[in-house]
Amino acid sequence: SSLESRIKEERKRLTPNSAYHASLFLFLCGKYEKSRDYAEKTIKLHQDHSDSLNLKGWCELMLNQSGKSTLELFNKAIHLNETIDGVLGQVRFHQNNNDFEKAISILNRLSVRYPQLNVPLVEKMKTYLASWDYEQAFETSYRILNMEPYNIEALRVKTIVVLCRDGK
Repeated sequence: SSLESRIKEERKRLTPNSAYHASLFLFLCGKYEKSRDYAEKTIKLHQDHSDSLNLKGWCELMLNQSGKSTLELFNKAIHLNETIDGVLGQVRFHQNNNDFEKAISILNRLSVRYPQLNVPLVEKMKTYLASWDYEQAFETSYRILNMEPYNIEALRVKTIVVLCRDGK
């Protein structure tokens, strides 16, 4: 009971950073609903907390409750502080809405901006696979494997493409 009372006291003294870290912890634990609540508390305390805007958007994506407001969260977060999380959130939003061309366009810009990262290429490869463009998925997996020979996602997609395309 003393622990519960202490938790209630701590909630009253919630700062934007502590609420954000609580939200991030809950997100990583898979508790997306509670994570979204804490992200909303952070946004109420500090409207321009870009990390919390991103996190709330990701929570909505994970809960399959994304709409135009989710995309607006990512856009506002990117406008405040352009991070790769916000841009990847936009990509996932477009993937979920089957707007693969827009997702590829965003990923192309991201891979040009961060040529040393393979995350945009991996997402691009997955987007090509989701859009049934096996040739582009195979070529992108080959590019990833040239950068990182033991990339599991690239090996997995390469295997799927070979089975689907060549295995008929």
